[in-house]
Amino acid sequence: MPARALRQKFRTLLVLLVVKGSESKNAREGIKTNTLATAGLLAVAGYFSDPTLLSNNQVIFLVSGCTSGVFLSPDLDVDNGYIGHYYLRRIWVIGPILEKIWEIYWWPYAKLIAHRSWASHFPGISTAIRMFLVFFPPYLAFGTLFTWEFLFYFWIGLTISDTYHSFADYLSKEIRE
Repeated sequence: MPARALRQKFRTLLVLLVVKGSESKNAREGIKTNTLATAGLLAVAGYFSDPTLLSNNQVIFLVSGCTSGVFLSPDLDVDNGYIGHYYLRRIWVIGPILEKIWEIYWWPYAKLIAHRSWASHFPGISTAIRMFLVFFPPYLAFGTLFTWEFLFYFWIGLTISDTYHSFADYLSKEIRE
C-alpha cells in the first residue's frame, strides 16, 4: 500500500476517533467520550502499574485532572459559552446559579485571551494559566489547601485532556478546509 493511501486511512481513523463528536453539534457526546476514555485509560494504567511508580493518590489526581477538563477547558476563552456551562446548568436546583458564577469568574479571561491562541490552547502552558487562576485565589484566601503532589499530577491529567482537545480542534479545522 502506498504511503499516501496509508496516511489517508490513518487520518480517516483519527477523524472517526477524535473529531467525530468534537464538533459543536456533537460536543456533548464528544466531551463524554473523550473524558471517559482518558480517565478510564489512566485508571486502568494506574491499576496495573507498579505501585512504586504511581500511588493510588497520584492516579486519583491524574484522573481528576482529566475529568475536570470539561469545566477547565481551553474553550473558557469563548465569549458565548462552552460545553462546561451546559453541564453546570444541569446540576439540580443550583445549576443555573453555579453556571452564572463560573461565567462571571472567567469573563476577564474570555475577554483578554483570543480563542485558540497559544495562551488558551497550548497544552501545558495554557493549562498552567487556568490552574493558576483556579487555585491561586484560594491559596491567597486560606493558605495552603493543596499539596504540590496534587497540583503536579492534576496538571498532568488536565494537560492530557487539553492535548486531546487541541488535537481534535486541529483535526476538525484541517478537515473543514
